[in-house]
Amino acid sequence: MINKSHKTYILCPAYIETGGPESLHLLCHTLRNKNIECYMVYTNEGPYKKGHPGHGVIDSSAEWMDHIILNGKPNGYQQYNTISTIEIEDSPNNTIIIPEIYLNAANKFNHITKFIWWLASRILPDGSYKQNEWFDFSKNREIKHLYNSKFAEHMLLQLNAAQYFELKTFVNEKIQSTNIEKENIICFNPKKGYEYTSKIIQQLNSKFQFVPIQNMNANQIQNILSRSKLYIDFGHHPGRERLPREAALCNCCVISSFAGSAMFFEDMPIPESYKFEKSLHNIDIICNLIESIMSDYLGHMKNFYYYKNILNNNKKQFDLNVENLII
Repeated sequence: MINKSHKTYILCPAYIETGGPESLHLLCHTLRNKNIECYMVYTNEGPYKKGHPGHGVIDSSAEWMDHIILNGKPNGYQQYNTISTIEIEDSPNNTIIIPEIYLNAANKFNHITKFIWWLASRILPDGSYKQNEWFDFSKNREIKHLYNSKFAEHMLLQLNAAQYFELKTFVNEKIQSTNIEKENIICFNPKKGYEYTSKIIQQLNSKFQFVPIQNMNANQIQNILSRSKLYIDFGHHPGRERLPREAALCNCCVISSFAGSAMFFEDMPIPESYKFEKSLHNIDIICNLIESIMSDYLGHMKNFYYYKNILNNNKKQFDLNVENLII
């Protein structure tokens, strides 16, 4: 567990502002505010992509360590109380927290207490787990696991992980509705599920304004979501995606794919009538639902109050999760 009298290290890609790195900074911030000596350890990947499951290249050499840099904190995370280091003391009293994108890093330490934080699940749509050749749950029994979603917990259960603990983050507290007047705007993430989303846009583009959430800072995201009535996301949802949660906090209705963590009510607690398989048959059904939301926004929005209430309490739950890990 996390020893309050010793050091904790958190591995993180440098200079990247997405949901995963923000969660890693949030954890460091929370531990340091609890007087834990905690450090960020940044890796500047650049063209070097080995060890990242998304790139399918496995590296167990010391080369990975050559890409650690002292300060890779993005400008958008300056509000977090973190410091960084390039040295990791491989002592059994210390702890290292490894995001699932750097699983091979676990092979480089012999004594330190190791946690893997599954910010995203790696189960494929067919239920398989492709990465067994470089992380074997049946052999690495000393490694502990943290999960950020019910989907990831389900994966750990199915793969017979030895020890796993809940650690679910909360959305950036700056993201709240500005209570400005809602417009007939539909927001979407162009990086995930766009092939399917584009079919809906093509059918409704003449009726409503579609706005991609990209190249925006937190204030800009808050502003556009506060003006929008709806957020749609037909990605694969490997974890509790940040944008749907931010949308709900900004009083948007949400329509999503029925995939990954979105399949689990615990991860996205909205009625299943707003979740869809990505089939051509469902395009017309989704478009009809969108038109209904645009014309009766307040009637639909009441179906998302539970989701918003859960999100508003996530900070308290996260703090309790962290407290439970400290010994």
